Amino acid sequence: MGAIGTFKLGAQFPDLFARAESTVGDESNNAVVASLRNLPILMWNNHGDELVSEPEFLQTANKLDSLGYRYELDAFQPCANPMCSPVFTNHLQLAINDQYAPAAAFLGTAHVDRS
Repeated sequence: MGAIGTFKLGAQFPDLFARAESTVGDESNNAVVASLRNLPILMWNNHGDELVSEPEFLQTANKLDSLGYRYELDAFQPCANPMCSPVFTNHLQLAINDQYAPAAAFLGTAHVDRS
């Protein structure tokens, strides 16, 4: 499941998740963002991504911000190093970077209190 799926499932079933992390995605339907009230979200996106553009992920972040919801947006720059592979586009950059410690720390051991 990708980041768009993270938003979709988080908005549909917010009581099932303690936290959510989306890597390169957005929620294009701002009407459902209100459902994320109790779901802290970490958003990782790339400037210049060819599938999820900056205006798209900023629209989601701005909606979360306007509602006063807990979220963090980390927007990364595309790889400018000439050693970067042209095979891996901006959309895949975060996946191949393999630096998930911050996301793991964000998700941590949070759990949903089902009582």
